[in-house]
Amino acid sequence: MNDISKGDGVLGTGRRSIHPGSGRRKAAPFPRGRVLREEEVAAVRAILGDRPRERALLIEYLHLIQDHAGFLPEGHLQALAEELKIPMAEVYEVATFYAHFDVVRAGDPGLPVGKLQSRLSIPGSTLSHHLKTLIIVGLVSQEREATTLICHANYPVMRGLVEFLVAECCTEADCATIRQQADTAA
Repeated sequence: MNDISKGDGVLGTGRRSIHPGSGRRKAAPFPRGRVLREEEVAAVRAILGDRPRERALLIEYLHLIQDHAGFLPEGHLQALAEELKIPMAEVYEVATFYAHFDVVRAGDPGLPVGKLQSRLSIPGSTLSHHLKTLIIVGLVSQEREATTLICHANYPVMRGLVEFLVAECCTEADCATIRQQADTAA
């Protein structure tokens, strides 16, 4: 039984106590995990058009989304999983397995500075210093929404930087192996 004793369970209340694992608790008033947004579903439906919703076409659909957005936003991956009626873990696993897919967590909506700080687990002053440098070189931009600063990554500039690093920084003989690995991944 879930009773503490043979009496009413909780002294003087007239109610029985409920064991935490008994399954009698109410569901959380809000969904757990990432909430799927309707605009993400609409965007994925528009990209897929009238193509059949088949699991076998997952990689092709990932290519379509990346070609359209320039990267794979996390919300679009979840919307794709819903459309194909497959687990999000499967979509994410395929998207992160292949090197030519760029999975992005925050994507175009950006990320508030506070969330960025908590994800990185660094002091605010350190984050501020590094963000200032990233903004100066054009890798990140910021916009203010009321009292919140939202950071946006500049993906074309980031890609250009990575391409430059691969092409120019690994030209020495000792870096030939690294360059060869980068060429075969692309």
